[in-house]
Amino acid sequence: MFTVLAIEDDPIVRTTLVRILRAAGFDVTTASDAASGRRECGRLKPDAVVLDVHLPDGNGVDVCRGLKADPKLRQTPVLMLTGDATSLDDQQAGLDAGADDYLLKPFDAQELVLRLKRLLGPVRRSA
Repeated sequence: MFTVLAIEDDPIVRTTLVRILRAAGFDVTTASDAASGRRECGRLKPDAVVLDVHLPDGNGVDVCRGLKADPKLRQTPVLMLTGDATSLDDQQAGLDAGADDYLLKPFDAQELVLRLKRLLGPVRRSA
């Protein structure tokens, strides 16, 4: 079973992510801001991260950049998720920071799961 960390400040979206991802067979942990998301990444070392762009205490692009700079986390796929930053420039900033994919809110549950499964395809769990 793959572990996904969902870093999302909106409690409704966070609950929706948990419901969708657990139904798809993922083990899900959540964080509601950048600081707790960084801590959970370091503690949990998730197989993938679903990361909101706009967080109350920081920018998801900066969180992504930090994850990709960490040798222990740089291979962790990051799926950026946002409803605010919809311009191509905003999407490019996320991808330039190392995000592996970008999905706009409102998102389709099946598309979210398919994109995560595609990102996790090459991931191999270590014993």
